[in-house]
Amino acid sequence: MKKILMHAINSSWSHSCPSLYYLGSVIRDLPYSVTHSSSTLKDDPLDTLEELVKQAPDILCLPVYIWNRRYLEPLLRPMLSLLPGCTLVLGGPEATQLELAALREEFSSGRLIRITGPGELSFRRLAEAGFVSAEPEISGENYPLSELPFPYTEEELQTMEGKLIYYETSRGCPYGCIYCLSATDKRAEKRFELSRPEELAKLKQELDLLLSAKPRTLKFVDRSFNTDKDLAHIVWQHILQYPEAPVCHFEIYPDLITEEDIRLLAQAPAGLFRFEIGIQSTNPATLKNSGRSMNWPRAKEILLRLRRDTEVLCHCDLLIGLPGENYSSILNSIDEEMDILPHELQLGTLKILSDTPMHKLAGKLGYLWQQEPPYRVLASDALSFSEVCRLDHLAHIINLYWNKGEERELWREALKQRKSSELFTALMNYHLEHGIQFHSVAAKRRQEVLRAMLGQ
Repeated sequence: MKKILMHAINSSWSHSCPSLYYLGSVIRDLPYSVTHSSSTLKDDPLDTLEELVKQAPDILCLPVYIWNRRYLEPLLRPMLSLLPGCTLVLGGPEATQLELAALREEFSSGRLIRITGPGELSFRRLAEAGFVSAEPEISGENYPLSELPFPYTEEELQTMEGKLIYYETSRGCPYGCIYCLSATDKRAEKRFELSRPEELAKLKQELDLLLSAKPRTLKFVDRSFNTDKDLAHIVWQHILQYPEAPVCHFEIYPDLITEEDIRLLAQAPAGLFRFEIGIQSTNPATLKNSGRSMNWPRAKEILLRLRRDTEVLCHCDLLIGLPGENYSSILNSIDEEMDILPHELQLGTLKILSDTPMHKLAGKLGYLWQQEPPYRVLASDALSFSEVCRLDHLAHIINLYWNKGEERELWREALKQRKSSELFTALMNYHLEHGIQFHSVAAKRRQEVLRAMLGQ
């Protein structure tokens, strides 16, 4: 029986890779031995290579993402050399960026197969053919999400205690944000048809399996989870009834939250639900330029209600480098979002991904960005490189002094006197003037700096 090794190179030990579990699930009935393993970016590449060679798989499956492509690419040649009887199967959003022509000339092209796009059906057909393909590049239609098996076996779930488990109830997104991979994804697939009792029972059974695995976090990867209100209520209510449930993470669209939602969410104990809320900007013109449909005044009102009437953890996102947005507009967005006192505020830098409409627009507008992962913006049509750097410093300051959740009363008093962007800027300048790094600052030192700057 041929041995298939599903190996994930994750960003940290606590993560899991759902795509590999899906691939394993669609071939459970075929005569293969499937094993899962993982390493992280912190692992020495030679240690990873040693582990892969030691396992001596017949087929080695490797997903390629922004965070692991540069780690993985130099390992491909030694993998092919040290595993002469092994076929490598590559997939994932960054797999198309790998330069494979030279490797295919050096080794048999049939040993290096790349799957583009959603891969479960292509992988199933490849497995049925014994992992022998006339074409080294495979693409094609995929299974609907509703036809895919539950990705995890009970044995696999037992290995995930204390880790982050991913789960999806839908694929695709109704919105068209130009910087997002979903902008060109026209799928609108649901895993469950909730009007059918057997489908509702299946959903609850899968939730029970996931919750009983005792993960550190159960993360729903749906792009905008609450677009299906019936599903959201069923899931939230089921989790509320589960004893000792883990943190459950959802990406939500704030405009869609209703009074009924808030009444339900108010039943949740502190920390059970964590909402990732992608505001990105509060500037209406910027949102329009970005293809993002959001009513910020309405969203702000909802977020204030969530903070006042529930114990839901609110993680809000802003982006540096959206088309037409300048430095002062970003500072204003920080002030607007900090009005709601989110538990966390993430100021991230826009990534110019090749399969998004933003890639073409960025070229037209004269953007500068990294040509290798993570493809971060260096300068935009409205931001200079030095401004991007200062905003990146601000992002680190926010992580150090707000997102740690420390000295909240001190912050509340300070925010009555000054804007949040002024406070963050003052902290940033203090770091620069005193040569203090923007990461890994000890708690005692953070407290000293914060009290010095806030006049305590």
